[in-house]
Amino acid sequence: MSRIDKLKEQHPELNITVIDMLARVDPTDSYKYTEFLIKELKQSIKDDGIVDITLNLGIELVGNDNVVTLNEFEQHVKANRIQKKDISQYKSFEQIKEQVKLAEEIVKQKELEKQIEKLFEDNEYLVLIPLTKESNQTYGSNTKWCTTMEGYSYWEKYFQDYKVIFVLNKQTGEKIAISKGIYANEGVKVWDQLDNDVSIFDTGLPSNIYEVVSQSLSIDETNQDIYNKKFPKKNEYVSSYDDVHKQFEYHIGNNRNYAEEEEIPPIGYGTAESYLDILRRYMSNVGTSDRERSWLRERYGRYMK
Repeated sequence: MSRIDKLKEQHPELNITVIDMLARVDPTDSYKYTEFLIKELKQSIKDDGIVDITLNLGIELVGNDNVVTLNEFEQHVKANRIQKKDISQYKSFEQIKEQVKLAEEIVKQKELEKQIEKLFEDNEYLVLIPLTKESNQTYGSNTKWCTTMEGYSYWEKYFQDYKVIFVLNKQTGEKIAISKGIYANEGVKVWDQLDNDVSIFDTGLPSNIYEVVSQSLSIDETNQDIYNKKFPKKNEYVSSYDDVHKQFEYHIGNNRNYAEEEEIPPIGYGTAESYLDILRRYMSNVGTSDRERSWLRERYGRYMK
């Protein structure tokens, strides 16, 4: 006996057909309206282009959000991101959603790790070079650094002209930013979390961390130089998902021809190119999440054909 057959046997009150449901809403004892209801339903299915009526009714009964959650749960289970794989251990969809959120954090963390150049890590310190706007804002969160400000940010300038290093104390949460102007003709500067200019000797960094930082600063290359070396097959850097969405929505959403034909200053740095090329380039970036790609493809895919 299959699992479905066994469940039907265990829950006979739910083992019903679509016709059973239509007959239930027929107000007559002789079911003289049921055939009419069947014809109407079939015509509605045809008009709406529904391919799988069983699937659609199932989604209606369970709820679209819950069906999405269930599919995401299964994907994370297959990828071994969820420890409690037995769904019978959960009492509600809310508990499943919590596990999905935790699994998504694991995915996000792995994606972020691809967007940095890790110089050093032990139980106490993490020393890294952020290579994308997202990694810069995430690892630089809870600071007053100008590169992490919401809205207008200095990230693009520092990305292009400086080497920027973050030193994170994993135990205390303390963060230090260190920069060296490569093309900006500026020496080494150190900032605490409040964006105060401090001496590196006053930061209390242990000697081994100081050596890691010093060795990296001895190499004259910007964050963009490191990005280009790490991802040599990727096209030129595109700054952020938000920038792509906002500017692409403005130009493509209102006038496709303008976006295709006019040369527009790019988002990030590089030569001028069309917004369609920018969109394609951003979607190929290693730092772009699957969710972002899916959203952009759904919204703008028709323009990329």
